[in-house]
Amino acid sequence: MRARWGHSLAELVVATTVLGVGLSAAGAAAVTAHRWTERALLRERAYLVAMATLDSLVQEPAPFGGAATIGALDVRWRVDGVPPAARIVIDVRTGPDSVGLVSLEGRHLPAPPLLPPD
Repeated sequence: MRARWGHSLAELVVATTVLGVGLSAAGAAAVTAHRWTERALLRERAYLVAMATLDSLVQEPAPFGGAATIGALDVRWRVDGVPPAARIVIDVRTGPDSVGLVSLEGRHLPAPPLLPPD
């Protein structure tokens, strides 16, 4: 009996199929990871915009509600109550009818009095 070298056609088909399934799974995982990363970056940008908006509203002596578009983000804020204890709510979305990315709430509290110089 002579020794056989190489593989049969059936073995090559099975090996190619297994390799194709593995590469497809790896490709799908890469696409999913990219999508999650993009979503996380968008949420981070939305959070930074909300924090900057809250910080600027807290600096105002009498803040009021409003809206702005910053890049691809729609920012809306409302002020409930009057200073010195107004409640500020900020909502950041990617569009007017989209699901909110960030919702942030803060209080407008009076600044502590400055100490007179000695």
